[in-house]
Amino acid sequence: MGFSKASSDMLYLRTDPLEGAPHVKAQEKDPDSLLSFTKDLIAFRHAQPSLRADVDFEVMHAEKDDPLFVWKRGDLMIAVNPSGQLCKAALPDVNAGEVLFRFGDGQFAGGALTLDTQSFIIWKLL
Repeated sequence: MGFSKASSDMLYLRTDPLEGAPHVKAQEKDPDSLLSFTKDLIAFRHAQPSLRADVDFEVMHAEKDDPLFVWKRGDLMIAVNPSGQLCKAALPDVNAGEVLFRFGDGQFAGGALTLDTQSFIIWKLL
């Protein structure tokens, strides 16, 4: 398991010895794997000029005791809910278009954002 042919006692990080443990060879073939998701997210980031380091960052929603965080980068709106609870926010002055990337579930309609537990969504702003 893993990339090395060395014995497990020689490895810097241990590998999972259990049968069925995730490994790269299997994840490369699975479009729903964590590896595939990570590759897709990195490709998305590289394809989006609004996610470059020199693009302005504007907080759109961040409140004390509310895990939902929403910000604007260029022509994108990004919402993240790392919590185990459904989150909602009113963003009446925002006009969001299509969803470009998502993990989890949520929606934005009529200035109301709803984001499911442990989710993030990236919208193109109109």
